[in-house]
Amino acid sequence: MLACFLQCISADSDGNQFLLEYFLWRPRVGHKDFRFHRPEGFTLVELLLVVAIIGVLAAIAIPQFASYRMKAYCAAPKSDLGNYAISLEAYFTDHQAYTTATSGAGINGFKPSPNVTLNHSAGSPGLAGFTVTSSHTQCDMDQNGTADLYTWDSTNGGMQH
Repeated sequence: MLACFLQCISADSDGNQFLLEYFLWRPRVGHKDFRFHRPEGFTLVELLLVVAIIGVLAAIAIPQFASYRMKAYCAAPKSDLGNYAISLEAYFTDHQAYTTATSGAGINGFKPSPNVTLNHSAGSPGLAGFTVTSSHTQCDMDQNGTADLYTWDSTNGGMQH
């Protein structure tokens, strides 16, 4: 808060002039003289400096964020692939055969992540094994314009890329 005095020159009934001072605000703590107090707020230079710093930080962070987002998109089909393989093995334990369904939804309660496509092919009757492929519509780590495809082959030991 600023300190401010209202000074008035007044005269009494005999014509003698005297100074009237009216104290309007309390002086600001730490300031000896209210007239040299800088007005509150930020200067344009200070605001521009803050905007420039935020711009530099955003220029650094946004490409990193895009990279982490792509990695997350590619982790989803890998995770779903492993979970679906476990679901198929559980189905095999219950029915002594692999399912003939070609989609990943609904087998032993398995539900794939959004935008993840799972397809599998069971081995021939009497042969143990299956192959599952998965992809995410936005996973393109090699930047070739097509979604990366991940494969789980139970006869060759699991995840193949």
